Amino acid sequence: MLRFFSIYGFFVLASSFGLLVLSGNQGATWWTERPYFQQIPQVGPSVILKKLNPDVAAPKTFYRHNVQRTGFFDLEISTSLKLRKLNDATNISVHQASKSSPLVLDDQVVIATDAGLLRSVDLQGNVKWNLRNFTSAYGFHGTPAAWGDLIIAGDYSGLMLGLDKNNGQLSWILQLGDTFGASPLITDDGYVLISVETNAPNGFIAKIEANTGKVIWRSAWLGDHSHSSPSLSAKEYQGTKIIVVGDNAGYVNGIRETDGKTAWRLYIGKPMKSTASIHNEIAYLSTWDSHVYALDVATGTVLWRKEIQIPNQSSIAITPDGKYGFINSSRGLCRFTLSPQQDLVCEEKEYTRGARKASPIITKDKGRKNKFLVWTGCDDTRLCVFDSETFKRIKTWDLPGRLSGEVVPHEGKVYLIPERGGTFVLESP
Repeated sequence: MLRFFSIYGFFVLASSFGLLVLSGNQGATWWTERPYFQQIPQVGPSVILKKLNPDVAAPKTFYRHNVQRTGFFDLEISTSLKLRKLNDATNISVHQASKSSPLVLDDQVVIATDAGLLRSVDLQGNVKWNLRNFTSAYGFHGTPAAWGDLIIAGDYSGLMLGLDKNNGQLSWILQLGDTFGASPLITDDGYVLISVETNAPNGFIAKIEANTGKVIWRSAWLGDHSHSSPSLSAKEYQGTKIIVVGDNAGYVNGIRETDGKTAWRLYIGKPMKSTASIHNEIAYLSTWDSHVYALDVATGTVLWRKEIQIPNQSSIAITPDGKYGFINSSRGLCRFTLSPQQDLVCEEKEYTRGARKASPIITKDKGRKNKFLVWTGCDDTRLCVFDSETFKRIKTWDLPGRLSGEVVPHEGKVYLIPERGGTFVLESP
């Protein structure tokens, strides 16, 4: 049951999931008495407050940069950068899951924290708007996505929000599950693909109309939570692209993008919390069974698997030439050759708990033509940049906390949110 009313000029939305108070350009604040444990909620319908209609051609920005989630950014970045705190918005480590990465747009950075703060700052760090969420004990963990003026974020109480990037005002709201730990993907034709968790424990994948929050389909139950963010194949198979996503029940799932039906399931035996990287229709992923896998996207057939020792949830970054894959681990950064396939080679650093959660990304090297840089959290509380070809560290920066997500490059700078200490940017001195 939803009720709308006004109190002293404030717009109030009351529902079973709490109170939402909208106050001008200051964004929104949530209060709730909603208990953490509850019955599995019904899906939708969404509540549309102010419909936004981004152009199909408008830029789409989300975790791992492209729908195949390869972690490659076609940008030239220098290694001669200095670390500066951009804003005080910070995680507080209320939960050990990986944290959100920054959503970096042309005019702002959107920061989602496990303390329940969704904040937009300009590229100098000045606050544009805030949304404070009290419905979730664990705040936000997935990285928000953007399409034109529309921002989409899911919180740890199962609410999916569509917001206006200009002022933080809600466009639509949808109670879809009990938890979102994954990051939404926006397809080329304007749909959201997202992993949804319920308290049973269980989960499913959903396809949502991005500009309205309307649920198009919901997959079959996965059998446990899904912390893995969905990736999408480049090609179609029998009239549909394939979504590749893991779950905590020990399966890797291939799901039809057109109708949400299961194309294949591969039993690994341990949770897959990483996000698959798809290159040439091969999905590369890590799991908690201490291995890295290469799977045929069309069938789920295992092409090869390699041991990485400790259970892992780092997502793999792939160079655009398809030569190397990089993954973080308790042994430091590891590299393998895609073709011809070769064994993992790792730094063999002393065990670092945080490194196996950080996901590397790849950029071009501004100082050297046709060379690539690999950026990743390292040594527990540092950021490292590597030469992709020599596999040597070029530079490190000390951080106030572990980096469990990815760094995001933009216009010569690199943005990051450690697990504590604030939001930071690497920029020219």
